Amino acid sequence: MKAIHRVVPALFVAAMGAGFASAQDRSSVQEIERYRAALGDGNPAELWEARGEAMWKQKAGPKNASLEQCDIGLGPGVVRGAYAVMPKYFADTGKVQDLESRLVTCMGALQGIPEAEAKKDHFGSGSAKRSKMEALVAYITSESRGMKMNVSLRHPKEREAYEIGEKMFFYRAGPHDFACATCHATNGQRIRLQELPNLTDKAQASAPMDHGPHTASRRGRCAPCSIASSTATGSSASRSPDTRPTRSPPSRCIWPRARTAARTTHRRSSARQGRRPR
Repeated sequence: MKAIHRVVPALFVAAMGAGFASAQDRSSVQEIERYRAALGDGNPAELWEARGEAMWKQKAGPKNASLEQCDIGLGPGVVRGAYAVMPKYFADTGKVQDLESRLVTCMGALQGIPEAEAKKDHFGSGSAKRSKMEALVAYITSESRGMKMNVSLRHPKEREAYEIGEKMFFYRAGPHDFACATCHATNGQRIRLQELPNLTDKAQASAPMDHGPHTASRRGRCAPCSIASSTATGSSASRSPDTRPTRSPPSRCIWPRARTAARTTHRRSSARQGRRPR
């Protein structure tokens, strides 16, 4: 009887603690949503968008031309909605390209800017180090805000990139043996107060398009994850390089983005279960 008297209060305290923690989690998420809503008007990222729009229209490079005739997915010069269909296959390069790599192509073809120069200062650091690429990406992505992702998988190379991206998403590597899926394939994951979307869920994978302006490009947002979890050190360094998926940025992007398209189906595989490709 005494044992029961001791156990019942302990269970009550544990249940109360769990309920309090759950309430705290919900409160934190709600506060983050309120913060994002407050940034909806007058977000400082709009300054990057305005700068990017000016760069898009400004004549530059040896050919003294603008980027206004660049085909970024919907035809030359069409910006509205273009980001929502990328990455995609482009016949003129014979490659699947994301927005950043496509802009580098256009800078070379239209403006005559060497590839090395176009890729220079790819990522910025706030106002201390401004990136031309991030400004252009901010402008172009803002023109697709609120639109449904509609990444095509019709071309064989798009399907190939999708499959490579799937392997990359679930492939574990680095000193922590992490994959993208370690943080982004489960509901309710967080780092500090930042909620991590489950990119295997269509609704969550497309949600960032509705969260207002961002100053970081998709590659810029992926870079810290790649550095933290995919550095070829530790246990992964001993594996044969032949077993590693090709690390192509467009492939990294196309898998979670194509997952958001309503027509996309996905076959469960050993990779989906989190096992390493062999």
